Amino acid sequence: MTPTPRGPIREVHATFAPGFDLDPQAGEILRCIRLRRGLSISEAARRVGMSPSLLSAYERGLRWPEPARLAGIAVTMGADRKEGSALARREVPDMDLRIPDGVEDGWVWLRTSGLWDGRAWSDLDTLRLRRAVASLALRPAVARRMLGVCLLVYASSLVLRGHDVFSSRVALQAYNVLSPLGADCPERWRALALCCLANVFHDPLDGARKTRAMVNAIERWPTDGAYRPLLHLLLADAHSRLGEMDACHRHFEQAEQTVTDKEVAYYVEIGRIRHAFLRGDFEQAAAVADAVQATMAIDEAARLEISARLHDLMGKRLEASERRARALAVCQGLGCRLVHQTALRLAQTALAP
Repeated sequence: MTPTPRGPIREVHATFAPGFDLDPQAGEILRCIRLRRGLSISEAARRVGMSPSLLSAYERGLRWPEPARLAGIAVTMGADRKEGSALARREVPDMDLRIPDGVEDGWVWLRTSGLWDGRAWSDLDTLRLRRAVASLALRPAVARRMLGVCLLVYASSLVLRGHDVFSSRVALQAYNVLSPLGADCPERWRALALCCLANVFHDPLDGARKTRAMVNAIERWPTDGAYRPLLHLLLADAHSRLGEMDACHRHFEQAEQTVTDKEVAYYVEIGRIRHAFLRGDFEQAAAVADAVQATMAIDEAARLEISARLHDLMGKRLEASERRARALAVCQGLGCRLVHQTALRLAQTALAP
């Protein structure tokens, strides 16, 4: 049987979906591989030649195949070398993790500590992070926060790899885990924003409707100058995609008036670019795109791709090519093709009618 999560982790366990263990076991590697390929349990079972109930038992750690059969399952499902090695050992590898006292934003700490540089993590790496967090003797609130961050990193990596539907589900799971921490939990609002972005990537109109419904359902909004304006920006974007321009302008003005955070201020400028684009003022939109300052590499690449698209619309091919080359250089600095692909998607989404 899969062991029950330890210590304060127990208090968080009930908020996860059935079959989702906070202290991940080897069976979840199989589950991640299956979901990464977009396969239902029935489809995957048919491909590997077994019953859905047996594959489900493997994923939940209730049973385990013999080595030869396990190797065949791994090959058929498309496991990489590290995943195959972890499956053979029947364990998620350890990760050395030390969380200092007083961490106010686990997402920011993960980036500034050098543990994550914004690239797409593998499924196995995110499971290693979750195992490390689950093994720490943390206070319940800290445990909940860091487990939410684990899910947030996983959802971000899924977006970078183009798995929008699955990413939305994981980000929503992170949001639900973090919601009990209240309106002052910054990771909660990051999870909500990522869920909305993944939904819009998958289907702009349906994603806009889902964003509008989710944000309007929030009873207590944050009061700071980062996440309150972020919620207004989410609503402004949703209303603009649904053609509800009066509501769009109202929420955008609220975001402009309340923003004090540098990262969120970048997204306000992206909203300003979108408004200029929608009214056909490509010169103004390009001027804002060229002036805005991004705090993260992927946002900088997206800004340059937005500017390139706007210069293309104005017939300025040379300027557009120069900005595209700079965007590619930013992403190559991370050594990640997926970052550039996501920057292109962000630019396309920002300038969608």
